[in-house]
Amino acid sequence: EEASYTGAEGQRVVEPRTRITVVRLKQEIYKKSSLGLIGLSKDPSGGQANRGFGFDWDLALGKRLSTIGFLAKTQTPGLAGNDSAASADLLYQGKHLRARTMVLDIGEGFHDELGLITRTGIRKSQTVLGWIFAPQRRAVHRALFAVDFNHVDNQRGQLESQVTKVMPASRAALAAG
Repeated sequence: EEASYTGAEGQRVVEPRTRITVVRLKQEIYKKSSLGLIGLSKDPSGGQANRGFGFDWDLALGKRLSTIGFLAKTQTPGLAGNDSAASADLLYQGKHLRARTMVLDIGEGFHDELGLITRTGIRKSQTVLGWIFAPQRRAVHRALFAVDFNHVDNQRGQLESQVTKVMPASRAALAAG
């Protein structure tokens, strides 16, 4: 079976009918913490199916510390190996310090036909450190100073991009009055 429509330039576009299935299960395991499973399926009529499976978490590890992340795998006919993706974040939110570190690894063979992952074949790490100042003076309520380190390699360990941003206290919030 096929479906057709008129494209942006007035041409007739014909595509196979496609069944897309998404199943999401999420369970809260304790306050501010959950575990989840997801399954994705794209089945074009007369074509090759694409499947994706994943596990994710969002866990409070105390009042100020938390972690979120996922593990995922795809199955696509004709593609084998290096078909997984994983991400993990660790976040600390203190009164005067915020720190977040994240790692992400997306295999070159991770084939997500539903468009949730736009770049494959990378290993990314990011760390953001932020200091919060709350001066006793009334003119400035709060000020923030943050540093963001972002590093991306390809699957062979070759550098693709590296950016360091410094965000100075110019993001001060002025107190009313």
